[in-house]
Amino acid sequence: MPGRAEFQTLANKRLDEAKTLHGAGHYEAAFYLAGYAVEYGLKAAICKTLQVDIFNMPKDLHTGFKTHRLDHLTVLSGLSTKLEIDIVLDSSLLITASPFLTPPLGFENWQSWSEQVRYNTTPCPEQVSQEFINNVGYFISWLKNHW
Repeated sequence: MPGRAEFQTLANKRLDEAKTLHGAGHYEAAFYLAGYAVEYGLKAAICKTLQVDIFNMPKDLHTGFKTHRLDHLTVLSGLSTKLEIDIVLDSSLLITASPFLTPPLGFENWQSWSEQVRYNTTPCPEQVSQEFINNVGYFISWLKNHW
């Protein structure tokens, strides 16, 4: 299983791949993959915060970290308060991070990310995909200071 450095690499790779997919007109796949960039970035932050490789823990201990819920991972990373403070200082971070701070709602309409979007048969509009990728990129830039 990946550790902190691998999660960092995977976060960057998934974001790059999402941009490539978007450029090729695969908006649903781009949206879906971009969400994993955030998940991997948050898992890298968890490894740093706890100073452990979360997947080399006993199975019953690391089960809680195997979630795809970005709002849960934000809490587990220990960055919730820091993010709230930084949002006050940078209002664009609020817009960027809001899909990651709240439970996934409306993901069937491309309103937020969940691993469940893989089952969405509704086309993702190009603008929605692009906006989401941009938001993920901005959030990953912020996250890099904490992972």
